Amino acid sequence: MRFQPELNKLLAVHNPRPLSLAQLATETSFPPQMVMYLEFPESVNSLTLRHESLSISFSRNSKIWKILIYKSGEGVLMKIAICNELFKGWNLRDVFRYVSGLGYEGIEIAPFTISDDVRKIGSNERREIKESASSYGLKVVGTHWLLVTPKGLHLTHPDENVRWLTEQYLFELVKFTDDIGGRILVFGSPNQRKVLTGVSYQQAWNYAKEIFYECSQFAKDFGATFAFEPLAKHLTNFINTAEEAIQLIKEVSHPNFKLHLDIFSMLDEGRPLPDTIKRSSEYLVHLHINDDNGLGPGFGNVDYRPMIKALEEINYGGFLSVEVFDFSPGPERIATVSLENLKKLLQSK
Repeated sequence: MRFQPELNKLLAVHNPRPLSLAQLATETSFPPQMVMYLEFPESVNSLTLRHESLSISFSRNSKIWKILIYKSGEGVLMKIAICNELFKGWNLRDVFRYVSGLGYEGIEIAPFTISDDVRKIGSNERREIKESASSYGLKVVGTHWLLVTPKGLHLTHPDENVRWLTEQYLFELVKFTDDIGGRILVFGSPNQRKVLTGVSYQQAWNYAKEIFYECSQFAKDFGATFAFEPLAKHLTNFINTAEEAIQLIKEVSHPNFKLHLDIFSMLDEGRPLPDTIKRSSEYLVHLHINDDNGLGPGFGNVDYRPMIKALEEINYGGFLSVEVFDFSPGPERIATVSLENLKKLLQSK
C-alpha cells in the first residue's frame, strides 16, 4: 500500500487537508480497521482527519504515533480501563493479573495508593510497574487523584510558595507517569483546587492558568497531557462544568492541556450527556465512566447508549476508564459487572 508519503504530509500540518485524504482514499484499499505504529518528528499530539467515508485518527505516545484508519460508520475501537484505587490493599501485580484476566485493556494509577510522595518511588519500582502491567497485556493509561498526597499542596492557594511547591510536584508526577508508561494526567483533586476564603474566583482562575501552562510545557517534553476534570458542585467550588473547563483550556492555550470528563460529575450539570460530549469533542482526551450512584456502569440508572453513540460520532478512540466512589460491593464484583456492562454496550452499538 502506498500511503507512507501521504502520512508524512498529513503529520506536517495541524488541520485537515482533504486533498491528502482524497489521495489516500483513491490510492489505498483499507480494511474496516487497521492500526500502525510509526515514528515521526514531534509536530502534533493528536489529530483526527476525515474525507468522505474515510477517517484517520492520530495520537502520539512519546515519539511513536498510533495511527488508526477506519471507515466512517465502522466506529472507533474504544478501550476499557479501570482505576486501581478500587483494589484497596491489593498488590499492584495482583491487580494487573486480575483485571487483565477479566478482559480490561488498561489500568489507571492513583499515585497515593503506592506512596504518599512519588519522589519516594525509585526507578526500579517504577520500571517494575511498567513491565508488570505490560506483561499482563495492560496499557498504563496514566494517573489521577494527583494531589491527594503529600499534604500542603494547593493549586489556587494565595501563598506563592505553596503554588510553587504544587507546580514542582506536578512536574514530578509527569516524570512518574512517564516512567510507568502513562501519558494522561487527570487533574481532579477537588480539595486541592477549591477557592479558599480571601481568594476571588478570578484570582484562583489566574493561579490555575499560570500553573497549568508551566506544567503543560513541562509535560510536552515527555509526550504527556494534563486532562482537566470539571467536578460536581458538591465536590469543589472551582470549575464545575465542561464549558468552564474548556474556557480554561482555551486560555491556557497549550496542546498538552486538554479535557477529561467524568459521567458522575457530568450528571450534575443537568445537561444531556451526549450534548456535553459533542460540545467537548475538540478537547476531550479521556473519560471516567461510572453511574449516578457512584458505582460502576450499570449499577445505577444512567442510560449509556446515547453517550456511547455521541462518543462514536466524535470519533473518540480513547479509554473508557471505570472509576467508582462507593467500594461497598467489593472490587471483584464492581470490576466484573462494570466490564460486562460496558462490553455489552460496545458490542450492541
